[in-house]
Amino acid sequence: LILLKGTFLGTCESDRRSLKLPQQTVSLWSYLNRPEVLQSFLNPMYDPNNKVIWPSVAPMSLTLWSELFLRWIVDQGPQKEAWVTITTLREKDKELRLKACRLRRQLADLQKEAVEVGILAPSLAPPTTLPAEVA
Repeated sequence: LILLKGTFLGTCESDRRSLKLPQQTVSLWSYLNRPEVLQSFLNPMYDPNNKVIWPSVAPMSLTLWSELFLRWIVDQGPQKEAWVTITTLREKDKELRLKACRLRRQLADLQKEAVEVGILAPSLAPPTTLPAEVA
């Protein structure tokens, strides 16, 4: 598989041209960016964060990359199944949080409308501040 990829062959652009790599090989990145391939390299636990990330270097925070270092020793099947389950749970959690946020907004709109038409007394209506929507 990697022999067909010319991305890292040659030491300069001139070498790549003289070896006719663009005609004889494909870019590794065009392969990796295919959705069906890319999905296997994504971390389901990743949460985007626009702030500065300060990684923990405490010994208890370090983990062994078992799929690389233990690939000949350990059966990775159960671990892979666990990752699939974790991914599914995280996606479901995100969907449910979005649904809860939408329902809170809908409830606030209905309470506001009930106060406006006189069905609900303003003093009985709960505050209408809502948490920020989950990204």
